[in-house]
Amino acid sequence: MCHCKYQSQFTSKLLSRIFLGAQYHIQHYLGIAVCLTGLAALVYADLSVKGSSGQDSFIGDVLCLFGSMLYAVSNVGQEYILRHSSRKV
Repeated sequence: MCHCKYQSQFTSKLLSRIFLGAQYHIQHYLGIAVCLTGLAALVYADLSVKGSSGQDSFIGDVLCLFGSMLYAVSNVGQEYILRHSSRKV
């Protein structure tokens, strides 16, 4: 099971805060904390499985998290480029 949307939201909010100066309310941060806690619980559950399927699940989790981070980087990068590009057409 892929949990990409949880990590992607965290990464995109973090990057947009740093590079775009976006402001977020406490509810956003609480939602991120809940999502990351659930994500940590799911990864822990995958690690606690005995045998090779547990290791395969963990590798899948890591690949999914890496992919979601790249997705967030692309979204924030596009927003940054759009905000800072000249509108001369």
